Amino acid sequence: MFLSAHKEAPCDDGTGGVAVEDTIPEAYRISFNVQVGGSKVRTKVTTDKRETLQAFMDRYARAVGQSGRKIAFSFDGDRLDPTKRPEDYDLEGDEMIDAKML
Repeated sequence: MFLSAHKEAPCDDGTGGVAVEDTIPEAYRISFNVQVGGSKVRTKVTTDKRETLQAFMDRYARAVGQSGRKIAFSFDGDRLDPTKRPEDYDLEGDEMIDAKML
């Protein structure tokens, strides 16, 4: 199962639905799949690759209702530093990121 962590805005099509409002230019979008503790539930988070990983981490926390909670993120067993950018880890998008609630 995949969840999406996109900023949502009311849709103007008269259906009362929700449309995804993505303010990140396409050339700068990068998405990651996040799972907690090997769970089969994954959350897809899109962020701006020009920003630090802290922006991605904050988006994920909001998406899963854990804002304000400490979460450790790792990729291939290495803990991610929130002050670095995706390029610092050679992340190109669609990688699986592990999250651990602390």
